[in-house]
Amino acid sequence: MFTSMPAAEDVAARIRSAYDHAAVDGSGTFVRLAVLRAGLSGLTRSSVDTTLEALYESRIVNLIPLSDTATLNDDDLASAITVGDEDKHRIAFQKS
Repeated sequence: MFTSMPAAEDVAARIRSAYDHAAVDGSGTFVRLAVLRAGLSGLTRSSVDTTLEALYESRIVNLIPLSDTATLNDDDLASAITVGDEDKHRIAFQKS
C-alpha cells in the first residue's frame, strides 16, 4: 500500500497542535521535545525534524538546549534535534 508523505504545512499544524496540548501555560512555554514527539505519532522523524528546522529558521519557534546534562533522561537525548552543532531539547512557539 502506498502512503503519501504529509505536506509540510500539515506537519507544522500537527507540531503546533501537539505543542498546544503539552504547553499548559500557552505560547512561550518551553516543552520537552520528548513530550512533543510523543504527540506526533504517524509522522516520520525526518519530516518532523525538517519542519522543526524550518520553523526555527523562520523564528516561529525557539529551540533550546538543556545545558545541565545531568537532568537529561534517555527520552530527552533520543528526542533532541541537532541544529548547527548543538543538540536542542526544548521547544516554544513565539507568542503572537
